[in-house]
Amino acid sequence: MKKRLIERIVPLLLLTLLFSLVLCSCNNNNQEATNQDSIITSNETDKSEGQGSTNNTDTSNNILTNTYKIPLQNVFVDVPDYHYISDGYTALYLEDGIKYFAITYDTSSSQSDLGNVFESNFMGFKADMGGYHHINKLNKYNSKTLTINGVDFFKADGSINCGENPTYDAYLTSYTFVLDNTACTIFGVVMDETQNESEISNVDAIIEEMVKTVRDHQ
Repeated sequence: MKKRLIERIVPLLLLTLLFSLVLCSCNNNNQEATNQDSIITSNETDKSEGQGSTNNTDTSNNILTNTYKIPLQNVFVDVPDYHYISDGYTALYLEDGIKYFAITYDTSSSQSDLGNVFESNFMGFKADMGGYHHINKLNKYNSKTLTINGVDFFKADGSINCGENPTYDAYLTSYTFVLDNTACTIFGVVMDETQNESEISNVDAIIEEMVKTVRDHQ
């Protein structure tokens, strides 16, 4: 009797064990597949975030984190968070001795022609910059007038002659406007002697974003 009972139980135990092994193997395979999917998804997400960071670095997005207000005037311009220096009638934002952005203004100007305002403001800019960047003269430049967000601008692109023995030409871009009876010019300069094209493009991009923020209110 016991022998028959054992003969019946043993095959059942073997079948149960075999079934358990098969079930365990299936669960392991499913878990591995799930883990692999998670890894792929994670890699794709990281890649996308990396691309987004690169794009933000290459453009001027999110770089204008501060606002400059011309003293006693209702003129506001968003500016980059670079080293700030105020001298005379010029606010200077300097980055790594390679490029800088400046806002020069004149509250007493009676000039109505924006081209004349630009040349007058350049002389003030040149004088105020004497302790930071030796500027000799303004070279030939290309100019045009345009309107951005309801404000009329005189845009001048060219170069300035800088330095002493030897001298060199540095890229300059600028936008001149009159707002709240204040004659203003926003300058962007690549002051490094190598005049790297990527730095020039970066200055252009940041200046264009700054100009879009010119306004008469906070």
